[in-house]
Amino acid sequence: MTAQKVHILEHTSPKIKNVAVFCEKH
Repeated sequence: MTAQKVHILEHTSPKIKNVAVFCEKH
């Protein structure tokens, strides 16, 4: 995972569950 993706995840998916779903979809 690149720093850019982590940055996007931090601002678009504040919840850990949402981050997990986001990672699965991408």
